Amino acid sequence: MIENMSNEKLWNKIYAGFENDICNKCSSNISSYRFISDPEPIPYVGTDYEIDTKYKLMFVGIESYSNTPRLDSQKIKYNPFCTEQIKALYFKDSKKSGIINSPFWNWVNDISTKVHGIKPEEAFKKIAYSNLNKCQSRATEEGFSKPQYQLVEKLSTNCIKESKWIFKEISEVNPKNVIVFTGIRRGYLLAKLFIGDKNTIKYFNCNLYDEDHKWRCGKDLFIHLRDGDRRFIITNHPQGTPNEVKDEIIRIIKDDYWESAEKWNT
Repeated sequence: MIENMSNEKLWNKIYAGFENDICNKCSSNISSYRFISDPEPIPYVGTDYEIDTKYKLMFVGIESYSNTPRLDSQKIKYNPFCTEQIKALYFKDSKKSGIINSPFWNWVNDISTKVHGIKPEEAFKKIAYSNLNKCQSRATEEGFSKPQYQLVEKLSTNCIKESKWIFKEISEVNPKNVIVFTGIRRGYLLAKLFIGDKNTIKYFNCNLYDEDHKWRCGKDLFIHLRDGDRRFIITNHPQGTPNEVKDEIIRIIKDDYWESAEKWNT
């Protein structure tokens, strides 16, 4: 089972060839003017993930949390992620996670518990979590003191579109529902890289908003695709996004709603 693999075995199973020309070129080119972290393998797969035959939720964020800069692109090593830190984020334990409030993990907690209709302690065991970008980029003058990542188009293009690491993870983990929080930076760059040029960027139905949210019309990304029996929902980062978007994600998955989903021929 995936969750029982060591970091090394999981790394070798999914990321064989990580030291390829694409990753080495990306690291060497960008690291000349930015800090590039060590790559991070898929951080978390719950202990009950594989026995969840109904939903199998996989949440996908944007960046790695790794703060270890890669100094030699010829010696790429995976960066293990502490499951206890993810657990602390999920259960909103600021003392252990160091983060007082995380909209991302608030949504992950809320969606997983409401879709399954179970307590957070049980829902946490049934989810998987990863990121689109396997490495983290920060401006050299900032070091790694700030929590915000800095989106670099070349890094994202190489990681998502060229190396396809996130798709290899999805294939191995085999989720039924993939919720991807791409954000809206640089004209939905990450969403376009993930879904490909053949799919059109779409926006959340503003009719579901109350009066206070009407000004956001056309600004909230919401794409519902399917690839066979697998569902993909691509939307904003939870920070600053109305809860109506989260509620729509829950409704679609819980009701197994396919009418609005377009087939994704990957």
